[in-house]
Amino acid sequence: MFYTNLSETQHNCMKYLFILALTVSLTGCVSYSQIFQTSYPNLGGSSTGLPVFENDTVRIQYYFWENDGMLVFYVYNKLDKPLYIDWKKSSYIKNGDKLDYWSDETDYVSATYSSSVYGRSILWNNANVSVGESVTYGKSKKPERTTFIAPHSSYTRSTPFYLYHESTELALPKNARSEEWISGFNQNKKVQVRYVNFTKEKSPLTFRNFLSISTSEKFENEVYIDNEFFVSRITELPYVELHGPSINYSSGSFEYPFKKPDRFYVNLSSGSFK
Repeated sequence: MFYTNLSETQHNCMKYLFILALTVSLTGCVSYSQIFQTSYPNLGGSSTGLPVFENDTVRIQYYFWENDGMLVFYVYNKLDKPLYIDWKKSSYIKNGDKLDYWSDETDYVSATYSSSVYGRSILWNNANVSVGESVTYGKSKKPERTTFIAPHSSYTRSTPFYLYHESTELALPKNARSEEWISGFNQNKKVQVRYVNFTKEKSPLTFRNFLSISTSEKFENEVYIDNEFFVSRITELPYVELHGPSINYSSGSFEYPFKKPDRFYVNLSSGSFK
């Protein structure tokens, strides 16, 4: 490798220039990303940085980090008896709009298999022929309305909902505040970022995870959990800084130096960064 005799700073600088040049060549201009930071006043945090709700019955931890945001949560049953979640009575609520976790629809999953036999047939004057058949198999898959969680065990739910997946990107106002951060590629280099802080009332995104749980399969003693979040800050920075240096060039994996469970990011098609 031609990096052998270079210092670590030179090495990182060359990687930065390489990724920046690649980004410019692909887009025609420097691309930008936005980091959405969430707040959750009525929840706590775990040692791993996961937002967490906890009472005598359950511990629920959340994970959002993904492009456009991904709602994933882990439910741990702290009891010595089973716990049940009724998904029909549970919802993801985004900016006041209720989105259902469960619908009374059946999915049909099918697969087609084919085979052929090659040989000679007397029906065709012993000519070589290929005889084949195609068979389609299928099964109906009913979504699970009620989830059973055994005592002292956990259940992971990855929902189909994006936290922020909009037809138009959120452009920061021209009077957004700016500050300088140290580049992840070169400690001697600083990059300018822009940001806006939000209160809950002014936030562009509020969302809730509403769950109906019970220790009875018939839900005779139903309890409701309502965990609420809102975006409290959006930071806009160059795309390459968000992703950070590459961990593995062949796999396309990056360091993501700003990665945290209570954040997510949006890659802009054309940054509002000025």
